[in-house]
Amino acid sequence: MFERFNSDARQAVINASGESERAAHGVVDDVHLLLGLLTEAAGPAAKVLHDHGASLDDLRTRVHGLSVPAAAPPRRGVLRLPRRSDHRPFTRAAKRSLEGALRAAARRRDRSIGGCHVLVALLDTEDGGARRVLADAGVDVQALRTAAEGRLGTAR
Repeated sequence: MFERFNSDARQAVINASGESERAAHGVVDDVHLLLGLLTEAAGPAAKVLHDHGASLDDLRTRVHGLSVPAAAPPRRGVLRLPRRSDHRPFTRAAKRSLEGALRAAARRRDRSIGGCHVLVALLDTEDGGARRVLADAGVDVQALRTAAEGRLGTAR
């Protein structure tokens, strides 16, 4: 799936891992993907987020105060390689969001997956942490989603 991500979306995923580490969370959750999009300031998703009142510093503070799902304990066995210390596993919510971005691109027949596809997928997850953090910060999630969907036509 990642081979279809454009540079903006790839960098957001890399940034999400860094945000997870910065928050001392052992996993990458959907809230970290949201922060990853915001840290890619020149990206279209970050611009849409900023235009709707999302602040990286405010959301980062909110995310750092969250408890995120724990990583599954590593399996032991002869065929298991040791876990890389810099690897952070993705939670189910993060995986669902990335799969949702793929579906959003497929519905539109877009060749690549961009940051706005990821943002739309984050916002489409009704019970997602990213959506909740944005709403708690006073962001109109529906208006944000409409704007992100509108950017898909221009941000390919």
